[in-house]
Amino acid sequence: YYILMSIFLLLELVLLAFVIVFSYYDGAFAKIGLYPENAMLDAVKFYRDDPDMKDFIDGIQELLSCCGATNSDDGYLDWNKNVYFNCTTGIINPESCSVPSSCCVQRPGANRNTECGRGVLRANTTNLSAINTQGCLKGLQSIIKDNTWTVFGSVVGILIPQAFFVFCAKTLVSQIQTQMAKW
Repeated sequence: YYILMSIFLLLELVLLAFVIVFSYYDGAFAKIGLYPENAMLDAVKFYRDDPDMKDFIDGIQELLSCCGATNSDDGYLDWNKNVYFNCTTGIINPESCSVPSSCCVQRPGANRNTECGRGVLRANTTNLSAINTQGCLKGLQSIIKDNTWTVFGSVVGILIPQAFFVFCAKTLVSQIQTQMAKW
């Protein structure tokens, strides 16, 4: 039992180190190959092809107030990689040169404007105030940076009692082995 708890404790410490490194060193996960930018870009490409993927992307974009996948301030341009939203494919459809409605800036108490992203991918577009422009990985990084100390404090608050219980479990095993040796 104490060995399993010790392994969990070590894994939590490694996860805590990753969160701290990710929040203070830009590009840390990209350099070690743990950056999901390519997977997110693939999700953007297949947005209309899979309803589950569409719901996933919409949920992330609404939760993080972002648009697109990349770790940049102009992540909304990632939607040019999707054939339905792309401006350059020559295919004309109602969504050409647009972004999904989940990219729209939500104002408290206002009705949802599903047309806010219409035509924002055109080269001459200058009014981007109706949509979130930063990519979702940039939004995720911002949330982690803003909440690093809250996460750190919560994890430390969990790790201290957990370390105490590992110590108690090891002590109990030692006491049991001492008693068994007396038999």
